[in-house]
Amino acid sequence: VQAIANYKMKPPITRNGMPAPILQRVLAVNPSYDATQFEKRNHIVQDFAASGKSGKAITSADTALAHLDAIEQAGQALKSRDLQVLNRIAQSVGLQTGDSAPAVYDTIVSMVAPEISRAVIGEAGGEADRKAMMNNFSRSASDAQRNGAIASAVNLLGARVHKQAQAYEAARGV
Repeated sequence: VQAIANYKMKPPITRNGMPAPILQRVLAVNPSYDATQFEKRNHIVQDFAASGKSGKAITSADTALAHLDAIEQAGQALKSRDLQVLNRIAQSVGLQTGDSAPAVYDTIVSMVAPEISRAVIGEAGGEADRKAMMNNFSRSASDAQRNGAIASAVNLLGARVHKQAQAYEAARGV
């Protein structure tokens, strides 16, 4: 009943419509349930699930936001030459660590920038796009430049997630 009420399962329809006891229970869970909307609503549910296109876009944006935080922390650690912090950040994103703070920072940025690019523009982009994104977080950038690039990316990602939420609500008729 819960799956039907949430448009995750097709309602059992007979020649006379949905059996009354099932319909009553579905309406108790979701008073606005409309069996004629199943195909549309189920498509929305599937699209926004983790394996759907919109779900993947939201997951990518969430991952990119976490990675932006990693770049910010790595930038601070690079400034203080704190190799232990850099190695911890590198390991948290699944990277092999090195013994040079600048090299570890560059490795973090090279792995994280494509994810941010994918989330911002919807794909990882070509080599030029990835290099441009990496340049935004270059170790030669000042703290102000790096923090400005991070803030810009956060704003872009926030706008992207907001648009996804609006699309979800509009499609569901909310």
